[in-house]
Amino acid sequence: MNEIREDARIIHGMLMALRIVCQKYIIEHTVPINDMTLGLWPSEALGRVSIEFRNWIDSGLSFNSVIENPCNLLNKADKADKADKVEMEALGHLRKISKHTESMVPFRNEKGDLYYHNL
Repeated sequence: MNEIREDARIIHGMLMALRIVCQKYIIEHTVPINDMTLGLWPSEALGRVSIEFRNWIDSGLSFNSVIENPCNLLNKADKADKADKVEMEALGHLRKISKHTESMVPFRNEKGDLYYHNL
């Protein structure tokens, strides 16, 4: 469990650093938000990065970014046409804990495999 928690901290730190650097660059250079540039915004790019990450790491470790109010409504976890149970559970847990509290929450996917939310 300690190794899983440390891996999660390292990935979280790297992703937050990447997010801040990209966001500052986009804002400082006044990059417009449109169909061509939307994929560059950290909130959009992290979903793609999480998919690509699995091509580089074969340990089974993966991540996903879950936010309550995404810029792109197509990424909303509770869309009527595609509710994501795991993301909805993560959002529910996030609402209950302090913003600065780290929490490792176990859950099982539809196949019964054990995973953890690191919030």
